[in-house]
Amino acid sequence: MLVYHPAFDANHCGYRLLALLHRSEGEIPIQVLKLLDFYYLFPGLLKRIKPWPSELKPYKNVVSSVPEPYENIASLSRTYFELSAIQDAAIAHLVGKGLLVESAMREGVASLVGEAVPAPLIAKIDADSFVQQPVFQVLSKGLTTVNWQGKAGLKARSGLMEYRYDA
Repeated sequence: MLVYHPAFDANHCGYRLLALLHRSEGEIPIQVLKLLDFYYLFPGLLKRIKPWPSELKPYKNVVSSVPEPYENIASLSRTYFELSAIQDAAIAHLVGKGLLVESAMREGVASLVGEAVPAPLIAKIDADSFVQQPVFQVLSKGLTTVNWQGKAGLKARSGLMEYRYDA
């Protein structure tokens, strides 16, 4: 049986990345963007960020109201690692299309090119039902402001990546 999941669709990944960048209205470090994309796919897993960042207390009720995921993911870190290759392909495609600033990408930061994203695509993103939900605000406005590295950083809190060797 052939089963489709947007996690393994590079075009869907490109759309998700554009939505996150458009709504965050700024630049996002690529590692953070990849983590946000993971939680875009599996928003129910936001509940597993422990401890929840104190600076995001207002978002805690939003996160607790997100339903549990349908998927039973055996290894979250493995799924995150496998998703990275698809994200890299989507990012390369967006850079090739001139939608992401190439010089910023070399510095490890993702940023949209001014007015390069077509207006119909922006309208589609703005009308997207998930983008309009409060949980998307947690991703695009909340988690982008949290410290990333170290014991108290988002890498450690998510449990998806190694953080012990952060400078």
